[in-house]
Amino acid sequence: MNAMRWGIGAVGLACLGWVAPAVGQAVEPEAVPGGSADPLAETTDLAEDDAGFRVGRVMEHEGVLEEGEFLDLYELPVERGHHLIVNLRTLAFDGYVSVVSPSGEVTGNDDWNLTNTHSHVHLIAEEAGVWRVRVAGFDIHQHGPYRVDLFTGPESPDGSKPPLTERGMLAEGDDEVPGAPGRYMDRYPIVAEAGEHLTIDLTSQVFDTVVILERDATGERWENDDFQSRQDLSHLSVTLPEAGAYTLTVTSFNPKEVGAYDLVVQRGTPPPKPVADHREEHEGTLAAGDDQRDDGAYIDRYPIDGQAGEEVTIDLHSRAFDTFLVLRQDGNGSAVWENDDIAAGNTNHSQIAVTLPADGRYIIEAGSYDRGETGAYELTVSRIAPRETELIEGVLVDGDATHRRGELIDWIDLPTEPGQVVEVFLNSEDFDTYLILQTPTGATLENDDYEGDSSRSHAVLTIERPGVHRVGVTTFEPGMAGAYTVDVRITAAPDPRAQRDSTLLAHGDNVRGDLAYGDVQTDRGTLADRYSFDAQAGQRVVIDLTSSAFDTFLELTLPDGQRLHNDDFDGSGHSRLSFDVEQSGPYRLTATSFGPGQIGDYRLGLQVLQRADVPIPEVPGRRVHGLFIGISDYGGFGDLPFCVEDATRLHDSLRDKFGMQPDDAILLTNQKATMQAVEDALHQIAQRASADDVVVVFYSGHGGQQPIEQHTAQDPDAKDETLVLIDGEMTDDAFSELMDEMQAGTQLVILDSCFAGGFAKDVISAPGRMGLFSSEEDVLSMVAARFQAGGYLAMFIDEAFGDRREDADLNSDRMITALELSHYVSARYQEVLVQPKPIDQYLETDEVNPGVNLGFQKLVADRGGVSPNHVLFRW
Repeated sequence: MNAMRWGIGAVGLACLGWVAPAVGQAVEPEAVPGGSADPLAETTDLAEDDAGFRVGRVMEHEGVLEEGEFLDLYELPVERGHHLIVNLRTLAFDGYVSVVSPSGEVTGNDDWNLTNTHSHVHLIAEEAGVWRVRVAGFDIHQHGPYRVDLFTGPESPDGSKPPLTERGMLAEGDDEVPGAPGRYMDRYPIVAEAGEHLTIDLTSQVFDTVVILERDATGERWENDDFQSRQDLSHLSVTLPEAGAYTLTVTSFNPKEVGAYDLVVQRGTPPPKPVADHREEHEGTLAAGDDQRDDGAYIDRYPIDGQAGEEVTIDLHSRAFDTFLVLRQDGNGSAVWENDDIAAGNTNHSQIAVTLPADGRYIIEAGSYDRGETGAYELTVSRIAPRETELIEGVLVDGDATHRRGELIDWIDLPTEPGQVVEVFLNSEDFDTYLILQTPTGATLENDDYEGDSSRSHAVLTIERPGVHRVGVTTFEPGMAGAYTVDVRITAAPDPRAQRDSTLLAHGDNVRGDLAYGDVQTDRGTLADRYSFDAQAGQRVVIDLTSSAFDTFLELTLPDGQRLHNDDFDGSGHSRLSFDVEQSGPYRLTATSFGPGQIGDYRLGLQVLQRADVPIPEVPGRRVHGLFIGISDYGGFGDLPFCVEDATRLHDSLRDKFGMQPDDAILLTNQKATMQAVEDALHQIAQRASADDVVVVFYSGHGGQQPIEQHTAQDPDAKDETLVLIDGEMTDDAFSELMDEMQAGTQLVILDSCFAGGFAKDVISAPGRMGLFSSEEDVLSMVAARFQAGGYLAMFIDEAFGDRREDADLNSDRMITALELSHYVSARYQEVLVQPKPIDQYLETDEVNPGVNLGFQKLVADRGGVSPNHVLFRW
C-alpha cells in the first residue's frame, strides 16, 4: 500500500484547471472548407496523393527526438486564435504526433481513442507564428509509411469547439466530495452556451471512476459511475439547458482511491434525434372472454406491417392492472420481445423499443402480468422509418496506406453513439473486397466474401463504448486496386427484452425456474431471471444454481454495488456463491447461463446461516497455522482502505476451505497489530507448529524503507525494508529472525505492502519456505480499491484459496502446489495490472509509482525453499 511518510504511491499535484487541449475530432481534408492544408516545408521523401493528404515515410536517420525516435518535421504558419488540427494515421508503426508552438510549448498525442494507428491534435493557437508539426514513432527504431492531414483556419471544419483534455491525478490531500469523506476529487469549471452538447469520458486503470456535472446557479446535476458496467469508464452525454457556469467533478466511487486518470470533454451541437413519422394511439379494455396467453392472462392483439430497420416504440399504460407487453414476428416464433415493468416498481407501464429485423407482419399483445386481471388501458405505437443508407464512393490507388501484407487500404471514420448498431456493405467490380470494422480500442470485426460473393463484404457491429469507430476498405490479396462503394446504416439498438419483477427469497428457499426467450437480458447477452434477498453482517450466505439444460452462471450485486460471480463450481451445470456477509442490506441475484441463447429448467437454493452454525470442513492433509495482519486505521495519518478486510477474508478462506481451526489462527487488525503482538504471535506459532504442518503469515498495510550503515548481500541498496505496524516498523532482518524459529515443514509468507520485494532476500532463507510479495523492492504497491481490496496480491491470493481455487489447481488433482499458486497469482497480475504502454507522465524519483502506470507493479515470487511441486494445500 502507498505510504505517506514511508513511501508515496499514487500521489501528485491536484489538477488546477485545463491544460492545453491535446486531442480532437478527426478531420478529413475533403471536408475542410477554407483554411490552409499546405505545409511550408516537408522532408525529401514526402509527396501529395490524390486525396489531398500529405503522405510521408518515417525513415531511419531522417531526424530524431530526444529519446532517439525517428522524426519527420512540418512547418505551418498559424494565426493567433485559429484552429490547428493534425490528423496522423499509420498501420506500419505506433504513431506519435506533437505540435511545437513558436515559443517552444509542446502538445502531443499518442493513441487517439486508445488505438495506436491514429494520433490526433486539435488546439486553438495562443500565439501567431510558425508552428512545427513532428511525426514520429512512439518507440525508437519504428518507421514506415503514414498519412498526415494538417489544417488551420478561423473556424473548425465541423463547427465544434476543441476538446478539453486532462491527464490528472487523484491524490491524498485533494479536496473531498461534500458529504462523502475520503472521496477525493478534482474540479474543472466550464462556461457553456444554452443548447451546447457535452460528451464527457473519464477513464482510469487505477480506481473506479465517477464523473459529475453540476450547473452552478441551480445545482442541477448529472452523474455517471460505471458506463456499461465498466468500473474504469464513466461517460456523460448532456445537452445543457441554459447558458452559464458549470462545474465538472472527477472522483472515485470508493473512499481513499487515488491514482492517474484521463479526462476528455468534447463540445458541440446536440446529436439529431429522429422524429416519429407515424404514431398510433389505441384505447382498449381487458375483459373475461378475451384471448389468453399460454399462462392464462388476458390479451388484446394488434397487427402492424413493418420494414427491416424500422424503429418501433410501443407503450402500454393502465391504472387497472399490472401491464405486460409482447411483440412477436408473425410466422417466426423465436423472434419475441417482452416487457413487464419499464422500471422497477412501475407496474402500470410497459415499453418495448426495437429495430425491426425484417420486413413482414408483427403482432402486438397488450395484456396483464397475472391471469384474471381486467380493466382499461392505453396503447401507443410510434414508428420511425428505416434510415436512408449513406453511400460513400472511393478508389484504392497506389500511394494509399497499406495493410498487413501490403494490401492498399482506405479508412473511413464513423461518428457513433453507444447502443447503436452499425451495418456496413462494401462493393467493388474491380477487386476482391475485404472489410474491416475497428473499435476505438483497436479490436476488429472482419469479413471477406458476403454470401459467397467475392465482390461484396458485410459486417454488423453493436457499439459498446464512446469514441470514433473506423471502416477499413481493402483487398483480399496485395496488388489489387480500383473503385468501390460503401453503404453504411446506423440504427438504434433494441432495448433488453424484458424487465421482470424480481422474486424475493428467504433462507431455505429452493425454487424451480425456467430460462426462456423473452426473459431479461444481461449485459453479456444471456437470458436471466432476477431475485433478491436480505442479509445481515456476520451471517454466511450460500447460493446454489443447478441445471441439466444449460451451463449455469450466478451473479450477485452487493448493497454497495460490488459484484460477485461464479461459473462452474463443480461442473458446468452447478454454480455456487459462498461468502461471509460484511454489509447488511438487500442483495440482488441474477440466475443466468454462461453463454447466450441457452434456455431450460433450473433449481435455485438459498441458505442464510449464522456464522456459528457453519461447520468447519474436515480437510485431509497437514494442520494449518496462520497469522493474518491487516491495518487500515493508522490513527488518521496515512489510513488505508480495505486492509483489515484483506486479512479477514484470507483468514476465513483458510478456515472454510482448508480446515484451519480457530485455535490455530491469529488475526491482528488495526490497533491490535503492535510490534509486541506480532512477535508474540510468531513465537506462539513457532512453538506449536510441527514439521508436518503448514504456516501462513500474511500482512496487508504500509511498507517502508530505512537506510543502513553499509551494503550487505541481502541489502545491496543499503536499505532495510519494513512492515509499518501500529506502533513501529519491523525490519526485514527482524522478521527473518522470527521466521527462523519456525519448524513447520511448509511456510508461506505473503506480504502486500510497498517495497515488499525487499523482504525476499532476507526471509526466503530456509528449506520449506516460499514467499509472494506484492511489488519489487523499489516499487510502491497500489490499493485495489475498485475491487474492494487493500491490495492486488491480497485479492488474488484470496481468489486462489477461496472461490477460484479450482482455477488455481491446474491439473485438477485437488491440491495447490507452490508452482500452481505462483502461476495463478502471476497470471492475474498480467491480466489486471496492465497499461497499454508507458505513458509520458513517469515520475523520476527513487520510488517507482504505479499510480501513473499500473504496469510498473510486478509480482515477486520466491520459491527458493521449496520445489515447484511442493504441495501447499489439499482438499
